[in-house]
Amino acid sequence: MGLFFVNARNCLIQGVQIGPTAAFSAIQQACVNMTWRDIHLAQNDCHTNQDGIDVGPGCRNIVIDGITGHTGDDLCSVYAQNTSPPIHAYARRCRTLPTATSSGSTSPTST
Repeated sequence: MGLFFVNARNCLIQGVQIGPTAAFSAIQQACVNMTWRDIHLAQNDCHTNQDGIDVGPGCRNIVIDGITGHTGDDLCSVYAQNTSPPIHAYARRCRTLPTATSSGSTSPTST
């Protein structure tokens, strides 16, 4: 696993590369006022569930702005079960980059 934030408040994570990791690039739970900006994800498909930035239960006011790179799963994900109060998250400028295949060519990946 990469970065794991629990009960963090008022954090800015900016301009870093995360990966490769054995699972999530970054996950946050019960965090408030978190901003992820200009992050590059460098997962390598060697493990299953190599998510990018995950917004978990109890999070409020999460901004994801400018995420690029490759993951083995979701680039950005928000916990989808019923939470009380509801999760508040905003994402923009998120783009999965192509990965190299064994032949050396590139192919696009989906998020």
